[in-house]
Amino acid sequence: MHISLKHLRFLVLLLVFDGCLIVFRNLFIGTSWEPLASLDNIITYRSYTFLFLVWNLFLALIPFILALGIYQYRRHPKAKWFLWPSLLTWLAFLPNAPYLITDLIHIRPRAFMPLWYDTFTFFVFAWSGLLLGISSLQLVGAVIEEKWGRRWSTIATLSVIALCSFGIAAGRFLRWNSWDLLAQPLLIVDDVFSLLAHPITYKNIWGMAILFSAFLSIVFLSAKNQILCEQQ
Repeated sequence: MHISLKHLRFLVLLLVFDGCLIVFRNLFIGTSWEPLASLDNIITYRSYTFLFLVWNLFLALIPFILALGIYQYRRHPKAKWFLWPSLLTWLAFLPNAPYLITDLIHIRPRAFMPLWYDTFTFFVFAWSGLLLGISSLQLVGAVIEEKWGRRWSTIATLSVIALCSFGIAAGRFLRWNSWDLLAQPLLIVDDVFSLLAHPITYKNIWGMAILFSAFLSIVFLSAKNQILCEQQ
């Protein structure tokens, strides 16, 4: 396996395109950037400026960058000391990438902006998140395959997809964040216990988790080694 620089450039170009969509939208509606100079105002007006999409895309980039680091330094003499901590951190942030797909629920008519443009913007960001997530899985899957074989790589990747899908659903409905694993671990344990004990009560979460797991598995298996990694 090796990283395709051509595909990497296309991915970077897509991210630049995402940024251009947001900049053009705010120029079109006449957003005043001066009131956004403070962090409080940025948070307050994020749904108006669509800067929440930029933030979510930034979070989606974190697992991809971690996966690149894991792949690039997999043969480093000290790699074994960093592999598992890096993988755990990568796993914690991975749901942020395909999570962008769930932002499609925010599509609705808004003043001063054509609905088709906002719909297109949400779709492009969702597609970017999906590509980042699948590319990230490819990189980590290649490392696992190199160390433990193709069979274990496939099993591990599909297991990660299942956990990732659960994280996406919990993030959308229970408002989990990646850093809650450290900031509020007891709350997450309590939520997990409730989800397991009362599956009918949380049928929306389980339903979304199952559908995302099936969808991401299909996309990963159908696009394996065709997005970022290529056979040498």
